[in-house]
Amino acid sequence: MVAADGDGHDQPQWAHHSPGTHDGGVCSRAGPSEVLLPPELASGRLARTFVDDNWCPTHGGDNHQLAHLLATELITNAVRYGGPPITLTMACRGREGVLLSVSDGSNDLPERMDVGPQALGGRGVRLVDLLSADWGVEHHHVNGTHARAGNTEGPGPTDGRELTEGEELSQGKTVWCRLLT
Repeated sequence: MVAADGDGHDQPQWAHHSPGTHDGGVCSRAGPSEVLLPPELASGRLARTFVDDNWCPTHGGDNHQLAHLLATELITNAVRYGGPPITLTMACRGREGVLLSVSDGSNDLPERMDVGPQALGGRGVRLVDLLSADWGVEHHHVNGTHARAGNTEGPGPTDGRELTEGEELSQGKTVWCRLLT
């Protein structure tokens, strides 16, 4: 999903997926879209452009700037702590809200840090927790499906199964959050 422009620079290409029966409540006007982002801090800017280009005109409401902030926080955490491949997915789910999810190459769970007012970082997970309707983390199975890890109730991208004892995970996780519209 990345193509080189005329100057030889990689430019993300948005992949639009038409909603299928597996997507249940996905809006027909702004179905799920995803982009593969480079593992660099400048990907936050690319994430905001992606949100702009794929925002649902029908159900998005006034949460556009909030979606910018949450997408930037999720991408920044993936770049700093997760590593490639980093994929941002956005889907309008009508009255259920907008679902943002970021997949990265690490199995490490995000940590909610307690930092002082002078700290330069460490607030991303707290912001996601405070500003989204709900959020969660899902690990990737070896067979390519997703499983819930920890307390992740909500509409995240999952096949609905809990991890079973001894079940193998592939490398990577998906952190998702939902914005009410």
